[in-house]
Amino acid sequence: MSLYGAIDPTASEKRWSACALLNEEPSLQDLSRCYGDKEIIDFFPKTVWAVGLDAPCSLPLGLNTCCLQDNPTCTCQPLHPWKGRACERDLVKAGFRVFYPSRNIFCKGWLRRGLRLKKKLEEAGFTVLEIYPHAARKRLFGSFPPKSTRQGRRSLQNSLRHLINAIPSPTNQLLSHHELDAIFGAYTVYLHRRGLTEDMGDPEEGVVVIPRGGLKLG
Repeated sequence: MSLYGAIDPTASEKRWSACALLNEEPSLQDLSRCYGDKEIIDFFPKTVWAVGLDAPCSLPLGLNTCCLQDNPTCTCQPLHPWKGRACERDLVKAGFRVFYPSRNIFCKGWLRRGLRLKKKLEEAGFTVLEIYPHAARKRLFGSFPPKSTRQGRRSLQNSLRHLINAIPSPTNQLLSHHELDAIFGAYTVYLHRRGLTEDMGDPEEGVVVIPRGGLKLG
């Protein structure tokens, strides 16, 4: 039976990141709050089909990891004059708000960790897909109250329960928005296996995988 994983990473190993694992049904097989990079990587079985990562897995062409130092001294510059990567521009055209990675970004720690996790996961033998839970939510369910609110989380969790087995009732256990994002990410990987996703961006620079529009699910 194939397995599908995802991570909603935090910037620091001192704060937990949400990791989710779905099986073929699909059913929520595991959901955990993991801290260090090793704990995250060890969460996923070697047989997992792919791991979705809710963080930029690449930088705009022309930029490198040296640009992400807190006080970069490198002279790297983007090859193109526009903002961010092609995948961000594609997402904006599709109607989604985005986060643009750049050398002047305010959350460099989170960006560094995402790139580091991608590298470590691939070194461990995993296939890594960059996913975007915000776009997945919008494509699958439309508009919701903000995920930072209890009402928004309850609505999202109840909607996911119609697609994925073994997700607890929010009345019994209300999941955090990080955990919900990890589940959305794993479900995106599940859909990708079935050819039900769309690639945003340029493979040379980096692709974000999101659910295809107009899917009839459940």
